[in-house]
Amino acid sequence: MNRIITFKRERDLGAIITDAFGFIRSEWKPLFMCILKITWPFVAISLFAIALYFYTFSNVLDNFSTSNFESNPFAMFSGSNFLSIILMIFAALATYTLMQIVATLYIKSYIENDGQVIYDDIVKQTRNQFWSILGFVILSLILIVLGTILCIIPGIYLYVPFSLGITIMVFEEKNIGETISHCFILVKDHWFETFGVLLVVSILVGILGYVFNIPSLIYSIVKMATSIGKEDPTAFIGFFSDPIYLLLTVFSYAGRFLMTVITVIAIVLIYFDLNEQKFQSGTIETIENLGKN
Repeated sequence: MNRIITFKRERDLGAIITDAFGFIRSEWKPLFMCILKITWPFVAISLFAIALYFYTFSNVLDNFSTSNFESNPFAMFSGSNFLSIILMIFAALATYTLMQIVATLYIKSYIENDGQVIYDDIVKQTRNQFWSILGFVILSLILIVLGTILCIIPGIYLYVPFSLGITIMVFEEKNIGETISHCFILVKDHWFETFGVLLVVSILVGILGYVFNIPSLIYSIVKMATSIGKEDPTAFIGFFSDPIYLLLTVFSYAGRFLMTVITVIAIVLIYFDLNEQKFQSGTIETIENLGKN
């Protein structure tokens, strides 16, 4: 029998990483099945959009090489190329948001039911909270981008508290305004340690996600090496619409979608760590439960 992980307690960096991977190890099959069952239409659209983007990217390069770039510098991003970029961005945003919601709700159900997960409750709460959480994600991204454009540092500063937003909305069912306020309350006096944990987790997830890139990387190196000797210097352009390359690229992105689950688990652990340091909610709940027993 798998050990039930206690989320509502303080943790240092090592414990957060250990328990995040421990949770994945014990729950990976039901967790990923739950995520895929709910998110597969969004995932399919996102992967299609990514394939479409790379397919039309060969047209972008072709336009760049054949058109008068100086007279019309935006010609290479016209028509289907521009639409594929827009579709990819919005599809990926919706998919990442939905996957984070489902993964967080899975953990919430796991906590509330002592290690058991009720799938129907996750589906119901996902439907109820998706649009409000997507609204928060879009608003936070706009603020982070604006902060980054202004001076980079404000964007990084805002990212740290906003990273807790989905977890707060799921566990505390706050609206967007209350969530933003609570993000800063939790991170106050703990910004640097939170940033450090997020940075380490991001590096680890990035390294793991890179594994899914290896097949497409090897194929692209071999393919481009064989096209070097061709007389046509633009022969490599068609490489981006190569079916095998597109398939391997879609595979790599699918793997990276799934790797975000590790980040979600770590963020939930960070949320409870900060919540315990600020409000001792886990300790109070344990004492209350002892009193009932």
